[in-house]
Amino acid sequence: MTSDSHSEFCTHNSSFAKGARFTKAQLESAIIELLGTQGFPHVRGEHIARASVSEVLIKADLRAFLAKPYAADTITPQEAEKATHA
Repeated sequence: MTSDSHSEFCTHNSSFAKGARFTKAQLESAIIELLGTQGFPHVRGEHIARASVSEVLIKADLRAFLAKPYAADTITPQEAEKATHA
């Protein structure tokens, strides 16, 4: 979190800035809201497409990520797929 984000977080959540105690739910809500203002949408885990709930790495996201920076190197879909099995 940048110092600007931290200031925004503390200003927006005045009870946090005053040292009041947050419950876990309040803290989660405040962080979700802050990340939303930074352009990071909140998606509940059960709504994320993945092979199983124990899968941490979302392979489709990794393949899409690899395609962008390596496009100039002409990464093939097969190479991106191979990277997900490492």
